[in-house]
Amino acid sequence: MKTWLFPVLYLLFSYAVVGQVYVPVDTLNPQRKTVLRYFAESTKELEKEFKSYKVSDRKIIKSFVQSRKGMFEELTKDSYLLYDTELESYINSLLHRVARENGVNSKNLRIFLSRDTAPNAYSLGDGNFVFNISLLNRLDTEDELLFIIAHELAHYSLDHLKEQMMARMHLSSSKEYQEKQKELKRTKYNKFTKSLEQYRELLYENRSVGRKRELQADSMAFLYVKNIIADQSQAVSALQKLDSLSPAEIYKVDQEILKEHFTSPSMPFQEEWNTGYDFSKYKYKRGKIDVFGIHKDSVSSHPEKEERLRALANKISSSSKPSLSTVDEFQGLKEKIAMEDVYAHYCLEQYGRGIYLILQLQNLDSYSDTKNLFYSKMLALFYQELSEARKTFTFKRYVDEVDITFYSQEYNLFLTILDNLRSSELHEMSLKFKS
Repeated sequence: MKTWLFPVLYLLFSYAVVGQVYVPVDTLNPQRKTVLRYFAESTKELEKEFKSYKVSDRKIIKSFVQSRKGMFEELTKDSYLLYDTELESYINSLLHRVARENGVNSKNLRIFLSRDTAPNAYSLGDGNFVFNISLLNRLDTEDELLFIIAHELAHYSLDHLKEQMMARMHLSSSKEYQEKQKELKRTKYNKFTKSLEQYRELLYENRSVGRKRELQADSMAFLYVKNIIADQSQAVSALQKLDSLSPAEIYKVDQEILKEHFTSPSMPFQEEWNTGYDFSKYKYKRGKIDVFGIHKDSVSSHPEKEERLRALANKISSSSKPSLSTVDEFQGLKEKIAMEDVYAHYCLEQYGRGIYLILQLQNLDSYSDTKNLFYSKMLALFYQELSEARKTFTFKRYVDEVDITFYSQEYNLFLTILDNLRSSELHEMSLKFKS
């Protein structure tokens, strides 16, 4: 990630402020040491609590503390966290509202924003939560955001992290687990196979518990917000937008849109850019079995979406009717969130995904001159970076490989075209959007 990023972008965008070009939030992080100390204190409190358990394993507790330290080092470095007073104040006010109206002590609760481009959020188990900017961009209403906040708060209220630690300590001290470890050490041959079998057994067992916890969190979250949100069906629509393995798919980018995008006055679209992959051979469904032969749904951190959506839909009152669209503070922040999501892709050097996101946002709805200018500047930057990457043979560092298992046909077609462009053609695309 680029620590020098903000000064460069500020110079790039500032000359056009009169044209209302949006200037992204400063990526420099003067708060890093303060935030690290804050997380270290919360980890100490958890460590004390784990050590007080009757069943304790010092190695597991030590490993937990070390892994959290490493996670926080990653979380706070460079431009990963997004520090924006307006967005942070808004989302934390919603968190405290949900907590207050449900009798949850909100004193030590806090949401941090990250530039991670996966549409997701997670609880750190100590009253702190991380919400990715891409998730906020995927959501359409404040009601949807309230449900996701309530879901993560439910994980905290239900002590799911502590339950998981207790289960691990019980498991490590069980005779069955210790016998399996001894058996594995005695085995001279086929250690990989036996390790995999053991891994599968433990993983399936642990994940099945994890699936139940997700359903528990959904259920409690609905209780938290059913009298707060105007439209209960928004809880279901929020859940549908979580945890995508693909890049954002918020608008269908067809071939005509791609042809128009990849055409400039001095570079007409070339049909041969579509060649290289025979998409007709494949059915675009998610793969279910990984390279180890393990069923991915069985080890998913979230239960099968349909299961969770059905359970949640059953809780919606038959008398609940969708409310008329209302203008809330979230709607006023949506434009900023969308632009920060695009910028996050630049910060994290996900140039291919950033271009694809802009393509969708440009066609999703009408947008302001501010957005128009900002997206053009960002497209110019993305393509210039990719043009330089072609010269240094690092192109694939910034662009996904075609993957018919996990990506949509539309995204794979976009990747195919991008993969066929030479450095000079990528530079021409940069010039197109600079102008």
